[in-house]
Amino acid sequence: MNEAVADLAVHLLAEVSSRLGADAPAHRYTHVGEVAYDCDQLVVSLQAISVTSTTQSPCAAMPEPEFLVVWTQCVATLDGSQLPSKAALESDARTAAGMAYTLLEALLTARMGKTLLPGVCDCETVRFGDVIIRGPEGGIIGVEIPLFVRPVR
Repeated sequence: MNEAVADLAVHLLAEVSSRLGADAPAHRYTHVGEVAYDCDQLVVSLQAISVTSTTQSPCAAMPEPEFLVVWTQCVATLDGSQLPSKAALESDARTAAGMAYTLLEALLTARMGKTLLPGVCDCETVRFGDVIIRGPEGGIIGVEIPLFVRPVR
């Protein structure tokens, strides 16, 4: 990973961890590519790098990294052949929805406070993709939020 892009990923992970506070899982790391889901982790992964042109100079191509912020947590699973209780399933659903809102709020608040990414400080340069809730599968739920970072010169 390019050093500048790696630095963005590390800063983004630290900022999100700080904003989540006590809710942030202890297992946190940056990554490249697809994230392997595991219980209770926070991951910032570089997913792709697009090339964009500026309006001032259409031939001047600039990289636009796409990060994926992933927060996972363990949930109820089968106990032998016994399905989780209705109460456990409903609790897990509330947990997943709460995680999605909490993570999105942390990212939006950091962007508005201009602390989300160093040198990339406004709504024009950081775009969010759709919030996706994954699972429960294999006893894990996850929330994924893509971030697209437009180049700043």
